[in-house]
Amino acid sequence: MSIIIPSNKINFQYTIGKEYMYESNYVEYQGYYYEINNKFFVGQEFNTNAPTLIKMNFDNINLLKINPKTSLYSKISNTSIVKNELPSIPLIPVSGDKYFAKKLNSNPIRIFFISKDIFEKNNGKNSLYSFTKIQFDEEWGFDITPQNKKDIPEIDIFLKEYSSNPE
Repeated sequence: MSIIIPSNKINFQYTIGKEYMYESNYVEYQGYYYEINNKFFVGQEFNTNAPTLIKMNFDNINLLKINPKTSLYSKISNTSIVKNELPSIPLIPVSGDKYFAKKLNSNPIRIFFISKDIFEKNNGKNSLYSFTKIQFDEEWGFDITPQNKKDIPEIDIFLKEYSSNPE
């Protein structure tokens, strides 16, 4: 029994290269491909076993992991090729704990608000970021402790923007 996909659900195209790569080995792909539900597959016709393609978007690809000289480490360590950027959230000025992340080795310095869930999943486990939690009071603002400054030394500079009493 073959699967029939409605023509309005599948989009066949051709790429001359520099656009997609195989998801399995990150080798550049040139040729016919099709798209279903925002996923890309090799071929001129639908095939349930078709290799998957991913866009060659170097903003979300770790080039060290596709370099033949460093890819072995990636395979041995079972590290994903997609960079894991933490999502930031806006400040909600309601009293309670506020959570922060600082991306390490980033120029310029990048500090941002994160959710409690992201904080709990990553604090102490994600070596690409440093994290801290600061108590916020609607009337008094942020209560920055020495530990917060140890976690993220620039946190007081970052939070001046949110202070009601600029010094």
